Amino acid sequence: MDFEVIHPVESPDHIRRYREIIRRAIEGNTGKGQLQLIKQAGWIAVPTHIGDLYAFEDEDRLIQTLLDHGYQEFIAVDLSKMQNVSDVLIIPATVLGMEDFKYNIFGWYVWFAGKPDWFILMANTLDFIIVAGQPDFVRRVLGCEPEQASIDIREMSESEYLDPVVRKYYAHLLEQLQITYLQSEPGTIVNLGLLDWDETPSA
Repeated sequence: MDFEVIHPVESPDHIRRYREIIRRAIEGNTGKGQLQLIKQAGWIAVPTHIGDLYAFEDEDRLIQTLLDHGYQEFIAVDLSKMQNVSDVLIIPATVLGMEDFKYNIFGWYVWFAGKPDWFILMANTLDFIIVAGQPDFVRRVLGCEPEQASIDIREMSESEYLDPVVRKYYAHLLEQLQITYLQSEPGTIVNLGLLDWDETPSA
């Protein structure tokens, strides 16, 4: 795959190091239905519809937030392990960097920077993202309060037009993030699972 500005990481040592960093806050293999968050001190984790990050004004706000916090670039790690590209990408904190990712990648990637200092999980196949980090950072990225950001996910969890299993997952996601993660002590593992029920979505 040809990127304009994104740089795939080729070094096995660097890939391993980036994976070790992000596993302090989130880990899993979504191809096998595994997804867990590890509570970080003072963090919140907010689910919102993926479209709320890809509108132009939302991209601009995210980029400005990253730049204001000193991040000129960030890391993307593949959690689905189904892409025909590198497991780890370095993305410039620019509009072109965002567009390069948006139009070339379809899968479950987690963006982060630092130790990690924050992360954004891109769950493309289920149309949501999770923004996690210190509350002020999360609010700046989302451009609103956490409860407002999650309204679309709440509506999707109750929509009669979605498969019952998908609705059940959205409800599970909200409970785990808005209650369990929020109230957990640092280091607690919060299981987000995936569509891990006996039922399967209808075609």
